[in-house]
Amino acid sequence: MKRMMKAAVLQIAPKRLLFSRGNRRDRVVALSFDDGPHSQHTERILAVLREEGVKATFFLVGAEVQKCPALAKAIAHDGHAVGGHSWSHHRLNGMGRAALVTEVERTAALIQEATGVSSRLFRPPYGAMSLPLLRFAAARGWTIVLWSVDSGDARRDASPAAMRSAVRSAGPGDIILLHEDYPHTVEVLRDLIQDLKARVLSFATVEELL
Repeated sequence: MKRMMKAAVLQIAPKRLLFSRGNRRDRVVALSFDDGPHSQHTERILAVLREEGVKATFFLVGAEVQKCPALAKAIAHDGHAVGGHSWSHHRLNGMGRAALVTEVERTAALIQEATGVSSRLFRPPYGAMSLPLLRFAAARGWTIVLWSVDSGDARRDASPAAMRSAVRSAGPGDIILLHEDYPHTVEVLRDLIQDLKARVLSFATVEELL
């Protein structure tokens, strides 16, 4: 059954060009982490997810994978889904097609080299979209993944209390945006997971939501 589900995911994912939320009828949410891997925080995030029995999705920056390939490998080894988040984390909507393709393809190649995973998932930095990006993703059969709930961990006024309040709005099918490069995200992560579990919500990767 599990093998059949994985096969279905591989068939369905390329058919969805833009994805920001799963089925509202399923009591499942997806945690997603941007901007890693991070030399100080990624291992701690993985430890919490492992202890809580949660699989998540990590959108990795190519330049950070180059610095920490072992951490990218550890993410995939723990069974989490991975996707690209550009090479330099610059806004792609201001780039010409050639520069955009380099940002995306260079990252995908390095992620595959580090993790052994050929991912069809991509999240543009800041969620900034452009027609060249959509055309590129469509031509490659990739899915651009956004989010439906922002934890607020990247805001200047971010705090554990504010993050708990933001994530409290999450419901079935939501994709929750988090980041690997903020210490307060690590500190509050277990509480967020336990709050979601208390509301009888379970966890899936973005691939599984697709």
